[in-house]
Amino acid sequence: MGLWGYLDQWRGLFRRFDRDNSGAIDHGEFANALTAFGYRLTDKFVNLLFASYDKRGETPEPQLGEEPADLLHETNSL
Repeated sequence: MGLWGYLDQWRGLFRRFDRDNSGAIDHGEFANALTAFGYRLTDKFVNLLFASYDKRGETPEPQLGEEPADLLHETNSL
């Protein structure tokens, strides 16, 4: 498969998870994509991942107790 074939596959995958056809993956769509890929992650860790890629400032505010050390502990226990 050539470059254009890979790009078409990537575009199709993106469209599969961009449910509202906004041209961007929001937090909920991101969480759904991770689940569809078979990842079992806590909401806290999904928030951390999303925040690292969020260019529009839509990351949910951290809840009480969601400190980086807590997130690290949870990821190590996966």
